[in-house]
Amino acid sequence: MTIAIIPFPAAILAQHPVLPTAVLFYSVVLLIVGLQHFFVLWYIRKHEQVRTDEFNETLFRSASRTAAVGPVCYLCAVIFSFITPVLSFIAIIFALAFYMFLAPFLLNRKKENAA
Repeated sequence: MTIAIIPFPAAILAQHPVLPTAVLFYSVVLLIVGLQHFFVLWYIRKHEQVRTDEFNETLFRSASRTAAVGPVCYLCAVIFSFITPVLSFIAIIFALAFYMFLAPFLLNRKKENAA
């Protein structure tokens, strides 16, 4: 899984936080991990043998919309890294805040509505 590589660019970013190349590298890795998450959701949707009954079409659509936030933010971070690292950090922090605070609320609400 690509998530295992995150500590390497994170360490480089920690050593060189204002270096645009370090921010670019970290953002690209997060973008790849985010796209892989989106692909895993798509794979689960298409293959019944790995899906549980709890994951219906409504939950998949909600999870896909939630999963799309990360890659969009990380793509913005990649683009912003060519302008200024501060904008990249803002995009990354926005994705982090979304996944920590808003996404669990949205997914739980969809699960309750589907039940």
